[in-house]
Amino acid sequence: MTRYGMRCSGIRFGISALALAAGALFLVPSASAAVFNVEPIRIDLGPDRLTATATLSTPGSEPLLVEAEAFRWTQEDGEERLEPAMDLIVIPPVFTLEPGAEQTLRIGLPSPPSDASGNGRRQSEVTWRLLLTEVPDETVERAGVSFTLRLSIPVFFTPPGARPELEWSLERRDDGRVDVGLANVGTAHAHVLDLQVLSAAGSETESESVGEGVEPRAVAGRGGYILPGAARSWVLPAEAVGGASRVRLRAPTRGGGEVTGEVRVPAPAVP
Repeated sequence: MTRYGMRCSGIRFGISALALAAGALFLVPSASAAVFNVEPIRIDLGPDRLTATATLSTPGSEPLLVEAEAFRWTQEDGEERLEPAMDLIVIPPVFTLEPGAEQTLRIGLPSPPSDASGNGRRQSEVTWRLLLTEVPDETVERAGVSFTLRLSIPVFFTPPGARPELEWSLERRDDGRVDVGLANVGTAHAHVLDLQVLSAAGSETESESVGEGVEPRAVAGRGGYILPGAARSWVLPAEAVGGASRVRLRAPTRGGGEVTGEVRVPAPAVP
């Protein structure tokens, strides 16, 4: 397969690390069922802000035992990886959440993370996941199938000047489908919402660029975080680009921004 690209500025954890990164919560089978809320849904730290707090509450009628754990969060080869973290401190690590009451969690670093050699200040963003897990009461018998709630909160330490830098790439498969990649070669994360094909040109029927209020040619809805040094990919049907020689792509980002770029399309494989 031929690949084209362009640049634009801008221990694996066993229980579904991918689910943790794709969404803030997931459910696992358990002998109990519970609900609890947490604010904020992400934590941002920096050289001048080494500590933060999160507030938990439950609308339920029974007390909940909750465990809080910190994991270093990375992405590699399209997979989410979580490693137990010793540098991010969470207090209290275990607590009882009473109905109608609030519990404050304190999250912090003893010092700014250093680089791999231990010299100087780290210039690239560091990322963790804060896992909040209901600990079921094994002494209570409940009828039917129920679930344990687990929340995953992203935590970012972003040094001054760190920013994402994203590169588009595109490959055409032998069956005509297209792989679109968005790699982050910058020093801070990006949070993309989806992938949109705005226009395709150079084909027998030239397609005009999409203007405001006009639907894109194709949309792939799976977005998410792209950490520094990582990438996200989408598979589009062949008709999304047709016989075009170049396409214009857009990825809306959290906060109302977007990443756009025009990428060359390899010619279809000759039978």
